[in-house]
Amino acid sequence: MVLSEKTICFINSNMVWGGGEKWHYETSVRLLKEGYKVFAVTNHNSELLFRLQSAGIPVLQLKINNFSFLNPLKIIKLYRFFTKNKIHVVILGSSNDLKIGGIVARLAGFDKILYRRGTAIPVKNRLSNRILFKHVLTGVIVNSIELKRALLQNNPDLIDHKNIHLLYNCIDINDFNFPKPFLKYQNKENGEIWLGNGGRLVDQKGQTYLIDLAKILKDRGINFKLLIAGKGKLESMLKDRTIALGLENEIVFLGFVSDMCSFLHSIDIFLLPSLHEGSSNVLLEAMACGKPVVAFDVSSISEMVEHNHTGFLAEFKNVQSFSDWVQCLIDDPEHRMQMGMQGRHRIEEKFNVIKTTKELLGIIE
Repeated sequence: MVLSEKTICFINSNMVWGGGEKWHYETSVRLLKEGYKVFAVTNHNSELLFRLQSAGIPVLQLKINNFSFLNPLKIIKLYRFFTKNKIHVVILGSSNDLKIGGIVARLAGFDKILYRRGTAIPVKNRLSNRILFKHVLTGVIVNSIELKRALLQNNPDLIDHKNIHLLYNCIDINDFNFPKPFLKYQNKENGEIWLGNGGRLVDQKGQTYLIDLAKILKDRGINFKLLIAGKGKLESMLKDRTIALGLENEIVFLGFVSDMCSFLHSIDIFLLPSLHEGSSNVLLEAMACGKPVVAFDVSSISEMVEHNHTGFLAEFKNVQSFSDWVQCLIDDPEHRMQMGMQGRHRIEEKFNVIKTTKELLGIIE
């Protein structure tokens, strides 16, 4: 069967909207535009469900949890959905999706059963995982070399290495060419540098380190604003700490920002203090907007940011080092602009949507 005759189904039951959900949505839409038949399975009332429906993609709503693979009614419902729509390829989004979706796809005789893993947390060496990875899946898609290492950390023979496919997250560079004015916060004073960060306000994203960084920069007499886009469970704590350190004039919490393109174009330097990442979408988006990056040198960040070329990588959790690299860019506007241009070029060469879509279709074939 040639690829153009295949029907593809994406399964992602996560309720929250994150990098994995963004990838499933954007990849579904790209394949639909390429002329392939695309279906999806999502949880009820998830953000992913609403976006897929708006794109015209048929969706089965199915509540999936850790034990759904033991529920015969859910198995039958999913099997009927697969066979009715003559699906041949499934791409699974989470470990829960893997268990029920992978098993049902195997029963239905799918050509390809792929699990896209986007977290750098090692897979536990359990019997159930060994069975799933060796006898159910036909392949695993990882979005960084570091993630592949984590996948095999507890069991190097978890899956045949030739069935692990590296597929970096990608950017449609055209989406970042013509930003609208960023109206939510536009009172940029003369000579003021805007530092920016975007992401969920959770421990993993490390925004607490940005508060410490702002204190260091203020003590050095630097004229700056730190704009933090996003919401999350740490919001109140971060705001309280900002007030406690007297940084209300330097740090602005923007909440949810729908137009990240305009936000990223408005800043001068993008900061990523994450404690771990599979492959950071917002980091790639900042580079696509021509912004230099300062980040902790952790997990897969060095696969995206070339130290001293497209940005700087600071020693992990070393806020002093992080601050020094930020100040280096603040003090040298020409270097800042050059690094931003080099980052944009890196996106065009390595992380562009055309390249990765072709690679995905090669994996499916």
